[in-house]
Amino acid sequence: MDNPVLVQNKFVGRCDNGTEVTAEWKDADGSCITMIGDAENDAWDPQAVDVVFRCRFLFQETDGTNHVINNVQLQYNNTTQVTGWVNVTATSSHVQSLATDNVVDAIDTTDSGLGSGTFETNNNGFDEANGVAGSGGNDSLNVSETDIEYSCQVIGSDVADNDVIQLRITDNGTALDSYTTTAQLTVDKPAPSGRIASMAGAGGMAGESGMAGIGGGMAG
Repeated sequence: MDNPVLVQNKFVGRCDNGTEVTAEWKDADGSCITMIGDAENDAWDPQAVDVVFRCRFLFQETDGTNHVINNVQLQYNNTTQVTGWVNVTATSSHVQSLATDNVVDAIDTTDSGLGSGTFETNNNGFDEANGVAGSGGNDSLNVSETDIEYSCQVIGSDVADNDVIQLRITDNGTALDSYTTTAQLTVDKPAPSGRIASMAGAGGMAGESGMAGIGGGMAG
């Protein structure tokens, strides 16, 4: 019996400003745009830390063997810190699942136009809870495709400014047979406020001067 051939064919970053149908897409400069074709396969820079973003993937089977849309696990790889591929969960480091106010977990995704083949509609293809999309009662891929989308955040305490992070989908944690493209974002982590740092420094100096004055007075 042949094994299914599973492919991540395309990706697109997404802004969290609408529903599964209406939310805009991330352009290469991180801005939100309406035309998916203009954002398709665009690595984006910047991506702010500790805020919701979404990423969508075109998931295909190309060999004519049934594969149920189930346990589609999102993974990240912080290439700057050389983490290797790690499952995204509700508690993972670097990238973590995060609920959105705009979409309900485990709903079926609709055909966004990322692909041109037969689209499988019963997919439970949206995840905001644990990095896993799909369920056992879904349609099967068989020379067909579906969209898988995740709601996530980059964890600011785990990353540095300009870290480059890749995202991919897997079959329950096992790499797919082929990745035509791999999603990629560049982290935007603001430096600590200079004003706060200056005030802290000034406060420290004032405190030290005051202490010195008190000490001098006591000594006198």
